[in-house]
Formats: sequence, C-alpha cells, structure tokens
Amino acid sequence: MNEAEQYLLEVVPLVTIPRPEAQILSYYCDHDPDINSLITVPFRNRSIPGLVLASTPVAQAKRMLKKDFSFSLKHTGKVISPTPVITLAQQNLAFWLASKYHAPLGPCFKNFLPNFIGKKKYPINLLPGTETKLTEPKKTFIPLTDTASHYKNYLSIIKKHPGQSVLLLVPETTHLDYFAQSYTTLKPEILHSGLNNQKIYDLQQKISAGQPTFVIATRLALTLPWQKLGLIIVDSESNPAYYSDTTPKYFAPDLARQLAKLHSAELIISDTLPRVETAYELDLSNWKLENGNWKIVDMVSEIKDANYSPFSTELKEQIQTSIAEKKKLVIFVPRKGYAPYLLCKKCGETVRCKNCDHTLVVHRNESGIKNQELNLICHHCENTEPITAVCPKCKGGILEYKGLGIQKAMEKLKVWLDRQNITAPPMLELSNDSATTRAEADKIINEFRANPSTILFTTQKIFSYLYLIKPDLIAILNADLLANFANWRADEEALHDLLTLTKMSEQTIIQSYHVDSTPIKTLAEGGVDQFIKNELANRQSLNYPPFCEIIKLVYRHRDPRKALQEARIVAEKIKNEVAKQKLTISVLGPVTGLREKGLFTQEIILKIKNAASAEATAGQRKERSNLLRLVGSQWRVSLD
Repeated sequence: MNEAEQYLLEVVPLVTIPRPEAQILSYYCDHDPDINSLITVPFRNRSIPGLVLASTPVAQAKRMLKKDFSFSLKHTGKVISPTPVITLAQQNLAFWLASKYHAPLGPCFKNFLPNFIGKKKYPINLLPGTETKLTEPKKTFIPLTDTASHYKNYLSIIKKHPGQSVLLLVPETTHLDYFAQSYTTLKPEILHSGLNNQKIYDLQQKISAGQPTFVIATRLALTLPWQKLGLIIVDSESNPAYYSDTTPKYFAPDLARQLAKLHSAELIISDTLPRVETAYELDLSNWKLENGNWKIVDMVSEIKDANYSPFSTELKEQIQTSIAEKKKLVIFVPRKGYAPYLLCKKCGETVRCKNCDHTLVVHRNESGIKNQELNLICHHCENTEPITAVCPKCKGGILEYKGLGIQKAMEKLKVWLDRQNITAPPMLELSNDSATTRAEADKIINEFRANPSTILFTTQKIFSYLYLIKPDLIAILNADLLANFANWRADEEALHDLLTLTKMSEQTIIQSYHVDSTPIKTLAEGGVDQFIKNELANRQSLNYPPFCEIIKLVYRHRDPRKALQEARIVAEKIKNEVAKQKLTISVLGPVTGLREKGLFTQEIILKIKNAASAEATAGQRKERSNLLRLVGSQWRVSLD
C-alpha cells in the first residue's frame, strides 16, 4: 500500500478505559474518514466501535515529526457510519464531561450516541455545526410557589422564543406527565429513555434538522444534536434524580449550563429553594421566602404535657377532622421500615450488618423468614437477617426497637384510632419498599387521588409525584431526621424538603424535637436569605463549594491492611506532588470509611479552590488531571 494513501487516525474507543491510561488511541486506515464518523477498531483482542477525532496522511505525519519513523499501529476495521454521528457541540460536551468529572472518555462520547446507531433502519444525517465560542447565558431563578399552577411560570418565557427550540428539563418521568398535560396547546415532544428507538430517532432527526421544537424531557435530552436552541429550563434543580448513576457520573443541571453556553441559550432554573451554589452564581443572597400556611409543633413540649405519641395533640385533632370531613391527608415519615435501628439496653450497641458497617433497619417481614413478624435489612447491600433475642455483642442485653419508621407510624395511628372508637379510613404506604416500580407507585397515587378520606403514609418517594397530588393536609413526623446525616449539605437539603412539602398541600404541620435546629428555625422565621448568607460564609471559611471543588477518592479491598497501605502510598504521592508543584490543593486523609459488601474502605479528599477565570479553570483542570494520574484504576473518583 502506498504511504500517500494511508492515514493516521486518532480514535476514541467507545469502551471504558480506566484512568490514567490513554483515552485516545492511534490507528491507520486506507481512506480518509470524516471527523466524528464511526468505525470499528481492534482493542485488546476484540473489535469495538470507535469515534474518529482526527485524520492525518501518514506522509504528512512524518514531515511534522521531521524524521522517518517505524511504527506498529493496528489497522481499522469496518465503517459503521461514514458520516458524522455527533456534532461538534456534542464533541465539546463529551470532552467537558470527561474533564470535569475525570471520567473515561469512551463512555462520555457513548453518552451522546443513541442505541440504534449503525442500524440501516436509522440513517444518521447530522448538520456537523461549526466551532462555537462559549457565551455566558442569561440566567434567571424562578421559585416554585404552588405545585398545581407552576407550569404558568414558564409559559410566557417559552412564548418569547419563536423560531427556536426550547428544552424543559425534568428529573423524573412522573414530572413529564404534569407538564405534558399542562402544555398540550404547545404540542410538546416528550423524551425519556423508556421510548422506543423509532420515536427517539424521529425526534433526533427533527432537532438536528434545525426545526424549532419544544421538548419536555429527562436528562437524555441533553445529549441530543441541538440546533437553534434558544431556551433551557431546569425544573426542580435539587432533585437527586438529576445525578447520573452510571459512568459518566454527572449532575445534569451542570451539563445543562454547559449546553446553554455552547448555544448562547437563555437558562431558567427553578426550585422551591435555590441550591447554595445557584444562589451564589445568580446573586440570590437576598432571596425572600413567601409566607405559607404551615405550623411548627414542638414535640418536647408535647412530652412535657404527657403526650408520648408520635402524633401531637394538634395533629390528632386534624386527623379526626380530616376523617369526619372526608379530606385527604398525607403523613410524611423520613425513614423507611418499622424502626431505624435495634439497640441493646445493656451495652448500647446497635445491630449492624455482617457484610457492612451500616446499621440494620427493622422491617416488617416480607422476606420469607419463618416465624418472624419483623426482620433486619441492610439498606446498602440488601442483606436480610432475623432478629435475635439477645445482643450479638454482650450476649446478655435486651434488644429494643428505636426510632420511628413509616411502618410503625401506620401501626400506631391504627391503634390510636381504635382507642378513640374511630373507624380507620383506607391507609396507603408509598415508599421504595411498597412500590418498587413506577407502575406500583402510580397505582398507589391513583388510589389516593380517587378515594376521599384517605391517609397516605409516605417517605421521600412522594417528591416523585410533586405535581400530581394536592392533599388538604401534610403532616411531617420527626422532621429533624431530614438533616440527620453526616453531609455538609444536610441543612440545605432538609430545608429544601420541608419547603417542598409545604408547597404540596393547603396546610402543613411540621413536628420537631429540635425546634432550634437550623432548618426548622429558618422556616419558622422565614429567614431564607440569612440562611443562604450564613451557608456561604461558612463554606467560604471552611473551603466548600461553591468556593472549591471537592474530589473524593475511594479505595476498597477485602483486606483492611492492604486497603490502608494502598491509601497511605497514594496520599503521600499526592501530597508530595502538590508540594512540588505548589498547587492550591488541600489533601485530607486517608481516613477509614464504612465497610460495604465485605470490602474495607479508605478515602482521600481533595479540596481545590476555584479559579478566578475560565482560562485559569482550564489550567487548573489540567493540573488536577495530572495529579489524578497518580491514582490507580482501582480507585473510584467522584466530585462533590
């Protein structure tokens, strides 16, 4: 073969190549393929798809190197798609994902390719687009004030973008139903991963052709080949469903921000409470909370008045009224199961999972363990164990159920109603235990909506149906448990959940044993602006986002000594490199984390102060990437 007819290709194999190994590999080819076309390439004794990033004639490559060279490169395989399968904007986003989240490049590019790629039935015809300069978009925050009429907040803004495409991003498919029904006159396109290939293909072709389209979708829409995108709306920004649980593990609103920059699109962010990072980004430190119809009940005072029930006197009266007047009532319990833990009254030991260091949760028996009304379940590895009669540590103590789970709350309400000679209305449970699928959860919600005088007991699962129910009253039991996590976002997330629940009902009762806690006090005083200012001040002094980037390095091994040894070696390497390069990076650890699924955990935390400009941020990302090369492929790297 004549050298002039051969081309040196730079290819991204669409498989997971662990960092810090090379992510872009070189091959040679007998023809000049299009950039972003799809071919097969040999990789570790198998043939896999690869995306072409660059093509250079071999003769030219030699001249560029100014010397003759002998090389041993593998030949490419067949052509899957001779034309580009992604746009330049999508290529830009894939590189951004890999850089920001230190993710393998192959899955980042694969994230932008539909499942039907390469099939003759679905030919790809993309406008490749041109290199675009990142432009800071116009950004606005819109608070959620009423779940029933929330769609109206977006209506006028959407109509200001004729001739352009609009994306309304939602975290879950349950939210799609509400907006689709509310915007029927706008004829929106609905997109989520559950659609068949033909529907996804038709929408992709419509968007890539530049036809103005209004799309209501989950995070899948962020990977489309957008043209003429004028507006992006991120609804319920704090919803945890926006976090991708597969590689690349990213936060969808951050990707939406980058997409808006690439297309100079207006960006709307909405939530019941702005994330602290969003408040800083949009200068919302003076944001005020609208008054709502809620009441905070001090449960310590209830105990002093000899009420030892999990239901306050106020709530008992409201329950009786709701039953008498056939009203709908939601009782929110922050914990699943029957009781959060089993405690030894003698030595104070809590029963933990034999595979993990996590506390076992008491559940009603649904696992088939004979002669057991209750059993223990690990919420991390799903290990199930019977309840023993004596403490596994001291062998002599009596075990006692502690705390309030949703199943115990239901049981106690039934007992109290029976003592009051009140016929209990239908009671439903909505949690990840009672509804493991969307269909099961929908059935429970539909039953609640259809029947008067129904009491729905629920956990955080209710947030999936934020827009689809409007009960007369929501009662929150043990509200303090919402912030009872070792998490620097705990107060923010608890306040957000409390505010969201108040927006879902006509009236809310919030029961707390710690009314002076930050979330409860903020809600009682309406001082959200001061809460945001205090959070920002604390995070700046302690070096937390939005003033820094936090990277968590996790290593697991079945041998605790080997786990510790590996962690110490890597931590020392990182600290030496930080000192040598004089980097503004704090290195914390290693520290021993919780054992999980039989593996012992070691963690290292890196805190990197945010750069002052986009140029400095790019340089900082390069420094961070070089630093993380010291971390082996067995380590798990995650941000914030």
